[in-house]
Amino acid sequence: MANFDFLNGIVEYKVFADAAIEAERVFYSSPSMCAIGCRKALELAVKWVYTALLAVTGCDDAKLSTLKMSCLNLCGVNYSQL
Repeated sequence: MANFDFLNGIVEYKVFADAAIEAERVFYSSPSMCAIGCRKALELAVKWVYTALLAVTGCDDAKLSTLKMSCLNLCGVNYSQL
């Protein structure tokens, strides 16, 4: 069992699971390809996070600052006091 095999069992993570598993698979045979695969998996994971935050917050602006404020509002944080 590889480190990222658990991602296959979670439908929401399927977007980046294959890239993470493939990057780990080539670690010993080609470290440079592993690095490229890791970057691809990370980029896909970040894209997934943005998509999930947009869905949860109902925000239609994908700027990080807007998402941060929407998340703080969802958590009940008064960001004017931060």
